[in-house]
Amino acid sequence: MKKLRRCAIVVLGLVAAITTLSISTVFADTSVVDTTDAKYSYADLTADAKALAKKYSDRCRLSSLGKSWDGRNIWCLRIGSDNASRQIVVFACVHAREYINGPVAMAMAEEYCKNYTTKKVNGRTYKDIFSHTQLYIVPMVNPDGVMIAQEGLDSIRDKTLREKAETYPVSGGYYNWKANARGVDINRNFESGFNDTTNKNTVRSSERYGGTEPYTEKETMAMVNLVKDLNCQAVINLHTMGQVYYWGYTDQTKEAEERLVKIVSEEAGYTGQLETGNGDGDAEHYFRNITHTPYVCIENATGGYPNDHSQFTSIYEKNVNIPVRTANAFRGEIVKKTDTSTETSKEGDTAKKKLKSAVSLWLLPPWIALVIAVACVASYLIWTRIIDRPGRHDAPEKRRRRRPAPRSTRTEHDRNSSKKG
Repeated sequence: MKKLRRCAIVVLGLVAAITTLSISTVFADTSVVDTTDAKYSYADLTADAKALAKKYSDRCRLSSLGKSWDGRNIWCLRIGSDNASRQIVVFACVHAREYINGPVAMAMAEEYCKNYTTKKVNGRTYKDIFSHTQLYIVPMVNPDGVMIAQEGLDSIRDKTLREKAETYPVSGGYYNWKANARGVDINRNFESGFNDTTNKNTVRSSERYGGTEPYTEKETMAMVNLVKDLNCQAVINLHTMGQVYYWGYTDQTKEAEERLVKIVSEEAGYTGQLETGNGDGDAEHYFRNITHTPYVCIENATGGYPNDHSQFTSIYEKNVNIPVRTANAFRGEIVKKTDTSTETSKEGDTAKKKLKSAVSLWLLPPWIALVIAVACVASYLIWTRIIDRPGRHDAPEKRRRRRPAPRSTRTEHDRNSSKKG
């Protein structure tokens, strides 16, 4: 019976360990985006973007703006309500070698999704803000270029495209690659000031080579078509480097532009540089002069290329509040009274929050739970087998085994007869 009881205790201990392990795993606050990856590749970004859209399907949707010349998707994450009347757009990795901004943009997206109903900015939750002004994040505008900067031309899968790229000059090494797979600087492939040759090269893959004419590149058109189809209130373009931001305005955008760069200045602490004129085919002057959209180019990081990944946390912290504060500053109205994409999950979110609160006092990281359970079982076995074994606390004379008296084989009659004799 005692052995059965001990076996039952062991089984119960293991069941408790497995249960705690399972529940702890379910409620573990794990992140999707790996921010420690110094070479955050197109494949990494694709997997993380799909995971975010699946995990937070009520608040985050993933779509492709088109494909690059080497057939890679130009992914776009939409956060908030599709019924919002206004939108803001964040671009990153327009320039290939500046790929540190890719995981920055993705980590920002995860922050907004993870804390959608809990964290507040200026008294409003992310959900409230992005329900009125939806956020579009394009974390890797130039995926082919990023792969060249990370892995060289072997990363280009199309043979013809790769063979042509092999003829382009390389300055310092492929880690310094700035253009797309066709050697065009996407940030110089826009209309405004395109024919200005002041700061422009005519050799593919060289600094500021903007192509033979505006809008020749698929990546450029992905940016143009996205903003054109939206009621876009602001464009935020993440670049490196220098810890400075570039901005400018027209009479039509001055007030909004000043509101935007005030937020950037307060959050990032960078120096602002005012730009005028028509530009030289760059995105900044296109969005400001052609589409009349407030625009800021934020130049993160310091040092050479590739950017030292130890700067990631600092860059992230300087930028994470900029999109959400901008969305709040350009707050619009919800087109429909009820936004089913965010409201339908409210009841489920509340129930889950209550359950997490109820068990939060005893939930532990899985490995700690398992260690504690094993320790409990081991302690019990040690106690019952060694410390508290039967008879351990009896007096010495009681514990001593006594030899029973030998049973006599003679009868009572025989004993009496011997006495008489």
